[in-house]
Amino acid sequence: MSTEISSPPAAAPSRSATVRVLSTLLPGMLVLYGLYQGIQQVLVPAQLQAIDPTAKVANLALVALVSSVAGTIALPLGGALSDRTHGRFGRRGPWLFVSSVLCALVCVVLAQATSVPTMVIGIGFLWFFANIYQGVIYAVIPDRIPESLRGVASSVVGLGLPLGVLIFVNLVTITGQFWGYLSIGAFLVIATVALVVIAPEGRVERPVRVPRTTKPSFIKMTRSFLSGFSSRDFTMVFLSRVAFFAGIFAASSYVFYVITDYIGVENTPSGQAETSVATIATTNTISQIIAIVIMGWVADRTNRRKLIVALASLGMAVAFIVPFVLPTWTGMLIYAGVGGAAAGVYVAIDIAIMTLVLPNKGFEGRDLALLALATSVPAAFAPAIGAAFYEATGGFTTTFVFASVMAVLGAVFMFMVRKVR
Repeated sequence: MSTEISSPPAAAPSRSATVRVLSTLLPGMLVLYGLYQGIQQVLVPAQLQAIDPTAKVANLALVALVSSVAGTIALPLGGALSDRTHGRFGRRGPWLFVSSVLCALVCVVLAQATSVPTMVIGIGFLWFFANIYQGVIYAVIPDRIPESLRGVASSVVGLGLPLGVLIFVNLVTITGQFWGYLSIGAFLVIATVALVVIAPEGRVERPVRVPRTTKPSFIKMTRSFLSGFSSRDFTMVFLSRVAFFAGIFAASSYVFYVITDYIGVENTPSGQAETSVATIATTNTISQIIAIVIMGWVADRTNRRKLIVALASLGMAVAFIVPFVLPTWTGMLIYAGVGGAAAGVYVAIDIAIMTLVLPNKGFEGRDLALLALATSVPAAFAPAIGAAFYEATGGFTTTFVFASVMAVLGAVFMFMVRKVR
């Protein structure tokens, strides 16, 4: 019997190689976030409303639950499997290409979906493959970006979220269901091909095999897989992300229905739900980009990443209270602006913090994927909580309160991290 020791990445890359990685990493992250947000904010709610208007909230919660369970399984799987991959095309490239193609194929099916079962199954498969992709692409940063440039890499990746939302939420609003899905799938494949061709990873040799006399038990393998949680800072970052994203998903999953049922589509300038969602997404995105540029520079100059991320989480808590206090179109625009800035800063700088608290050298993909689970786990339960509040109260006021409390907890856990300032 033997066990594999994951081989570390090759020698430190040259500056030109780093530039190629960063310049091609951004489009991949941009389309990935565009896939998530364009589909869950516009395409899925619109499809479910057309299929069954009376059960739209419950059906959306079901889709969110199934997709998040699939993502929770796939996210660490992608990182761990790519950690153990070797060959002429490297560890990450093959997984990125295959998962992008599979995402595109599922998008073709969803473009023609007209029933709830097809939507549930299709989105489940799409989120599974997309989370495989996410787990792998996150690992490119510790693999190929020097630690001195992690802040820059974090900002580059962080820009993928607002730009992805800005481009693809508006794109699918214009193109509609069929071409919206096809565009997302096609762009993901194109961006991935650009990454693996322009910034190839290179050959990764077979890892060293160390003989062992006994086969480890399932408990020991599980304990080894979750060993990152033995680090206090790793655990605090995980809990901060769980709380923060629980608030995000509890509220943002229902923006489409907040417009139609809480604010009233007749009270919006356009009088159309899809256009109103796109306007909110655009406002959110512009504030994110401005905040990322300013606070990314501040974080690099002051080296106070933990403080900035914690304050961003508190800012998100304030944003969630605005629609509760001011349930109008103006309130939603303020929520989008403040929340966009807070979320953009949190996500952009938090990525750098994630790479700095990784406890296991050679298993960066696995451990980063575990931290990334703090996104998919709340994506599973938070929409269900939001739906429960809606069914119990007939509105979204308690959903916003819950989201605000979760954001405050996110700040508390982040303040408890010791290794990062």
